[in-house]
Amino acid sequence: MRKTAGTVGLMALLIGGSAFARRRAAPPPSLEAVAAQLIGGALTSDEAYDELVEMCDTIGHRLTGSPALEQAIDWALAQMAADGLQVRAQPVPVNVWVRGEESLTMTAPATRDLGMLGLGWSVGTPEGGIDGDVVVVDDFDHLAALGEAGVKDRIVLYDVPFTTYGQTVGYRVKGASEAAKLGAKAALVRSISPEGLYTPHTGTLYYAEDAPQIPSAAITVEDAAWIRRLSARGVPVQLHLEMGAEDRGEGTSRNAIGEIRGREKPEEVVVLGCHIDSWDVGQGAQDDGGGCVAAMEAGRLIASLPTPPRRTIRVVLFTNEENGLAGGRTYAEQATERHVAAIESDTGLGHPDGFRVDVRPREGEDEAATEARRAAVIAALQPASALLRTLEADTLRPGYSGADIGPTVANGAIGLGVNHDTTTYWPIHHTPADTIDKVDPDKLRTTVAAMAVMGYALAEIELP
Repeated sequence: MRKTAGTVGLMALLIGGSAFARRRAAPPPSLEAVAAQLIGGALTSDEAYDELVEMCDTIGHRLTGSPALEQAIDWALAQMAADGLQVRAQPVPVNVWVRGEESLTMTAPATRDLGMLGLGWSVGTPEGGIDGDVVVVDDFDHLAALGEAGVKDRIVLYDVPFTTYGQTVGYRVKGASEAAKLGAKAALVRSISPEGLYTPHTGTLYYAEDAPQIPSAAITVEDAAWIRRLSARGVPVQLHLEMGAEDRGEGTSRNAIGEIRGREKPEEVVVLGCHIDSWDVGQGAQDDGGGCVAAMEAGRLIASLPTPPRRTIRVVLFTNEENGLAGGRTYAEQATERHVAAIESDTGLGHPDGFRVDVRPREGEDEAATEARRAAVIAALQPASALLRTLEADTLRPGYSGADIGPTVANGAIGLGVNHDTTTYWPIHHTPADTIDKVDPDKLRTTVAAMAVMGYALAEIELP
């Protein structure tokens, strides 16, 4: 029988369509096979490190409200688009704070300029600065014991040794307001670090509504120890503080989002998160440029797979983590899809030994029920975690996942925080020393592998 051109074309279409249907119907590769491919890709690629070098050396630090932050967001969107992700920018309303010129000088018993960094959202000093006697306090109980008689019209110095970041950072966050309630004219805090190389550490404070707002800054570990020694010997210490810090009001930034749409459940989302803003010192290499390029590279590797995961994977580079957390809040408030899980990398780039698993209580749920759900989640993730054993990144432990994904986790998602060794992180955290030369490319590659494998697994497996 003669076949017309139309008949041949129809047969070809049917055969081709049948083959396409068979490919779509074919079962996806095993989790083990995909994990091996992702790990191999992560450990043999220089792309994440090269991107981090470019961001740090070309753009630099990225404070909310700065042109550099918006340049970094445009750069990240272009990188993710080139890697095959569907990208968009999510506008985020932010408040803008600027540091201005600042200095701290000891005027008695010696004259010396001291290393300092004003704290984020601190008010500035009056024109001409502030002069005052220093009172050294050990902790909030010591401050309370001194009372107004020991604090009023003085500069309070919190000389509190580092235990853990979570325990010690409260003196940076609340110290100014607690001192102001007793009449202090300014507050200083020993930098939140286990050690110092004469490097001050900045960070955000929060003013209480029931206290005056006074200027506050961090000083070096060494100068805090020096002032304590002088005070312990009964030697009066006087300081002159000048800070040009200023609240510039409202502005707009953006979350940078890249997406890999799920093959079966696109309406269910797994986030790979980090924050793209940084403080206005150093290069923001480990806090959190490294987390950003790790999430981006994990997204690139997953996007390059022949078969996408069941659920949508969304790389989210949150804005305004350092001094506002508006990016994380805005993302959670505007989310319309069901967020199954979210991973965050924001503890530097030491070796990642696994993940902290964050399962929050549901409404009306007692502690025992929450614990049971958390245990069930960890059990469900064990097979995926075991695939990272060769990288020594297979630990799963209960813990806090991260600030940016916190609002999403509070809305019901499972949270995972990449658990890095922070031994070398805290000494450079929020300092001018957070630069690209401190980054170990191999540890960055391991972070990429861990995020890619666990992100894919969360998008693929059934979860409690």
